[in-house]
Amino acid sequence: MLKAGLAGALIMAPLLISGPAAAETVLIQIASVKSEAQARRAWTRLQRQHPDLLGGLDLVLQSVDLGTRGTFHRIRAGPLPNKATAEDLCWQLRAVKIDCLVVVR
Repeated sequence: MLKAGLAGALIMAPLLISGPAAAETVLIQIASVKSEAQARRAWTRLQRQHPDLLGGLDLVLQSVDLGTRGTFHRIRAGPLPNKATAEDLCWQLRAVKIDCLVVVR
C-alpha cells in the first residue's frame, strides 16, 4: 500500500498478510561455473545425457558475486514438488557422478 509522504513523495506502508505463508520453491543445484554461457552449455549437455532425471526440469540460473573470486553462475533446476522428491533426485544424480544439493527458497 502506498501513502503520500512529505512533499508528495510516495512511501511504502506496511502490508499485513494473514493466512498460510507463501509456498516454498524447491530446486536442485548441480554445478557452479564462471560464465553464463558455460552454465547453459553444461545444462544442455546434462539434460541430453540424463533425460530420465533432468528432462522435465527447467534451468534456473543464479549469479553470485564472490568478491575476489569473481562471479559464479549456479546451475539450478526445478521446480520440484517437495524437498523429499528433490533429495531423491539428488541421490540418483550422485549415483551417476553428478554433484547435487537441495535448495529451498
